[in-house]
Amino acid sequence: MYGIRFGDFQKTGKALFYEADHARIWNELKSLDMGAGLIISSFSDDEVMHLSISSDGHVAWVDHYAVQGTGARICNTFLAQRVYDDYMSLEECLYRVLEAKMAAERDPYVGEQTVVAVVTPNERSWVDDDYITEIFQKIDKRKKIPPIHFDERFLKLDGPES
Repeated sequence: MYGIRFGDFQKTGKALFYEADHARIWNELKSLDMGAGLIISSFSDDEVMHLSISSDGHVAWVDHYAVQGTGARICNTFLAQRVYDDYMSLEECLYRVLEAKMAAERDPYVGEQTVVAVVTPNERSWVDDDYITEIFQKIDKRKKIPPIHFDERFLKLDGPES
């Protein structure tokens, strides 16, 4: 747009542009939205590491799990509801991840398609679609509110007692 590469702008931008233009361009660069996020996961001495780069360019090291996209806040809220355990079973981990994913589908921009990879220091495997559907059905069944009878004697007209 300005006829200069980003690296050149960093090195010589102050010399090439007036101070006000240089500041305006930096503000434009800071407000760029890449339209995509990236999660990089790796292992170091059998310890998992996550680097999360959001669409606005924010970079963070995150513990235990990382989420991206418009449904990220919903996912994080669901994942934070349960105590994290480094030694939980794969089944429990998958349930938690799929529970958070299903909740995130309430966001209008999160689709239903779900692909899950299980990555260990030694291999990568894909979770079968039928198993994912089975877990989603269990989550959906658990969400249903059971019939509850509310007795009016539990209502107080005066509010909480002091």
